[in-house]
Amino acid sequence: MDNPDNTYKEKVYDFLYRMPVGKEYLIDNLCKAGTREKFVEIVKEFMIATLSRYSYGIEFSGDYKKIRKSDITGLPDLLKKK
Repeated sequence: MDNPDNTYKEKVYDFLYRMPVGKEYLIDNLCKAGTREKFVEIVKEFMIATLSRYSYGIEFSGDYKKIRKSDITGLPDLLKKK
C-alpha cells in the first residue's frame, strides 16, 4: 500500500518538473486549504534538493501566495567540472 504522504509528494514534484517556464500559479488554486502548508513545505524541500540545478527555476512570491518557474537555460552548469 502506498504511503499517502509519499504519493502527495510525488505529485507535487511531478507538477514542479512539468511546470511551464514563465507560468505563475496561485498556491491556493493548486491545493486544498488543508494541504497548503504541506504543499509549501514540499516545494521548499524540492528547491533545496535541486539547488545545484537552480531549483529548476522554481520560486515563490515574497508573500508565498504564488509560485512560478523562471528560465534557467542561460545560467552556468553548476555540476560541470572545471
